[in-house]
Amino acid sequence: MNDKKYFLYIWKLLKPYRKQIILITVLMLISSIANMCVPLLQRQIIDVGIMGRDLGILSGLVLATIIVYLMILLLRYIQNRIQIEINTDFEKQMQIKSMQHLLCIRKDILDKEGILKLSKNADYYVEIISRITGSSILQILIEVFKLIGIIVAFILINWKIALFSFSFLPIKFLVTAFIGKYIQKNTNRNIEEHQKLHKWEEDVFNTIPEIKLWNLNHKKCDQYGDILSNILKIVKKSELLIAKDSHIGDGLAQILFNLLYLLSGIMIWNDTLTIGGLLVISSYFTYVLEPVSLFSSIGLIFSDIKPAIDKYEEYMSYPEDENISSEIELSLENNEYQIKITNLSFKYDENLVLKNIDLYFEYGKKYALIGENGAGKTTLMRIISGLIGSDNGKMELKSKNIGALIEKPAFYPGLTAKENIKIISLMRSTLIEKEIVELAMKFGIWENHKKVKNYSLGMKQKLGIILALIGKPQLLVLDEPLNGLDPKSTIQIRKLLSDLREKGITILISSHILDELFRVATDYIFISQGTIKKNFTYEEIVHKYPDKMPEEIYLDILEE
Repeated sequence: MNDKKYFLYIWKLLKPYRKQIILITVLMLISSIANMCVPLLQRQIIDVGIMGRDLGILSGLVLATIIVYLMILLLRYIQNRIQIEINTDFEKQMQIKSMQHLLCIRKDILDKEGILKLSKNADYYVEIISRITGSSILQILIEVFKLIGIIVAFILINWKIALFSFSFLPIKFLVTAFIGKYIQKNTNRNIEEHQKLHKWEEDVFNTIPEIKLWNLNHKKCDQYGDILSNILKIVKKSELLIAKDSHIGDGLAQILFNLLYLLSGIMIWNDTLTIGGLLVISSYFTYVLEPVSLFSSIGLIFSDIKPAIDKYEEYMSYPEDENISSEIELSLENNEYQIKITNLSFKYDENLVLKNIDLYFEYGKKYALIGENGAGKTTLMRIISGLIGSDNGKMELKSKNIGALIEKPAFYPGLTAKENIKIISLMRSTLIEKEIVELAMKFGIWENHKKVKNYSLGMKQKLGIILALIGKPQLLVLDEPLNGLDPKSTIQIRKLLSDLREKGITILISSHILDELFRVATDYIFISQGTIKKNFTYEEIVHKYPDKMPEEIYLDILEE
């Protein structure tokens, strides 16, 4: 991607905010004009008011200067408010877009790359893009108008001094461009090291029991320290390069500033410049340093953002699961069944995971999906939830609104529970229901200010269930929702499921805790090696196995 394409890419990202940007532009234009008037008024204060010893003119000019300056402050306040709103919303929308894509990436890619690694990498890219795009680009726009005003004012006062004042710009731009190349290399290395860190974290999180068993704590900590050291070295080098660029720019500016005083002094002696004119020139030269410094650092800014955009685009190019609308027939007709599955099969890497599944789900019932590890439970739930498509067969689904917790909760780890609930509600184009807030408060996570990444497994499960309930789903699919829950939380979830059934919500739930499944379900589906072994209602179970424990019932059915 060349530089022009990067600019176009950023402009495309900012497209939803063009009205606000136009408003900011107008405010900046007015502010720039007013800003240029202040030194001119100050010149009149000196040359006419003070040197002319006219108290009336002096008072009027001082009052006018104060009014203009107050107007500038008001315009800047409004401008900053709009800019902050753009920055905040921009990052939020980028995060939502990133999460939406993550949830749709093909399972084989998620398994290969690791969902934690992909999520963290995406968050890192979004952070860089949002930080730079949302603030720096608008700041550049602000300084453009400021610089235009300075140039016009400079030329009107004395074009020779104006030409002299801008003589150092080419040198500053060349220095920054040269340093920017090294900063870009550092940024690329920084991204690579962060990817290593995220991969290391995922590996560690997935192997904590093994690490403890083999006493690898110190070794893993050493690895962590090495990666962090590399990152810090890269950051330090980038900061030193930026500081070097700044020091060179400051040095050039100071040399030019003193030469400017020399030239102005000669012109005052020759009566071609007044004391007030010198004040104006000094003020304008000070003004010019800010935009020039920012413009010269555009290369440095894009040295950071270009690698992030490339990596983010690479992340967004990961293929998603194909649209499965051809395999699912949506019907709104009022019928006795909610889901009807006929002869459904699914193959994963040439392995037949599901074989000729026939199932029938009625409205408002709670179905327990029971089976050993690898039986096909999660795959079936993913198909029903619309996360993946089947290889053949037919599924008639009469509910468009589905809530699901499959494998592990999907959320933004760097946000609080409340922030996650707000974002998911926005993604589903719904307001946050009163019931959701009450449930989150009951679970103790609504006012919890900890980031979700610091939650316990049980807390994450609670949040996952709440997120699945956003938007009042007609069908709720829960894969191992009781994982990591303490007895109190288990009772809370059990009561919640009971309440949901009374509201007519159909529930499909799987769990290795058979006793809990037998407590909450109305119907039981036994699956083994990708095939349905038996279907029972609660009454049929009680009648056929009156004196047996859930585990015994399960083993008997598998042996039949």
